[in-house]
Amino acid sequence: ICFIVSLKELNFKVFIVLIIVPLLIIFGAIMYIGNYGFGVTELLMIVISYYICNISIGIGMHRLWAHNAYKTHPVIEFILSLTCAATLQGPILAWSSDHSLHHTFTDKKQDPHSPTKFKNRVLGFFWSHMGWTLFSGKIKNIDRGTLKRLGKNKIVMWQFRNYWSIALFMNFIFSALVGFLIGGSMQYVFAGLVFIGMGRALQQQATFMVNSVCHFLGSKEYQNGTAGDIGWLFF
Repeated sequence: ICFIVSLKELNFKVFIVLIIVPLLIIFGAIMYIGNYGFGVTELLMIVISYYICNISIGIGMHRLWAHNAYKTHPVIEFILSLTCAATLQGPILAWSSDHSLHHTFTDKKQDPHSPTKFKNRVLGFFWSHMGWTLFSGKIKNIDRGTLKRLGKNKIVMWQFRNYWSIALFMNFIFSALVGFLIGGSMQYVFAGLVFIGMGRALQQQATFMVNSVCHFLGSKEYQNGTAGDIGWLFF
């Protein structure tokens, strides 16, 4: 009942990003393959897109901003702010805030994607995978500590203020341009939109699996809570 009631809190922007856009990508891939086939170029678009997003989340969102593990040149930070927006996983500020809360309140009520939110394991899995962001409401509360630490970072705040414009540019205009530069035709513009988008969407699910699958499966040799280690998710 509580889960059904929470449908009123559905964030429609996130619903479009997580549900509608991937469905359109699948539909576009079926159309493309039916008309043009599928070869090495299309496969490379998926793989390279996946790993650019994967690296951006790993060294950007996670290590650079969420954990403040290192410093880098502003030009590199700016590029990462663009590629992180392309992953469609939210602004740097919001991502870092959620991650800070997760570490501070692991598996507790304040943990944004705690798998223990529901006693039902299926609902708990769904919530930790993507339910927590689908039903996050329209206003994002930023952790005070994160805001204090990143609020003076001009690149982070610029990305926060212009997040949707950057994200849409990277996912549509930039992807179409890359496709055109590769093949010089509308076929490859279509390919760029579909297969670069597919790599991005697959990586998005891989990130979510760290919150869900790794908290239901995997080795718990080094952790007493729900978190586990799964080797293949490293890729």
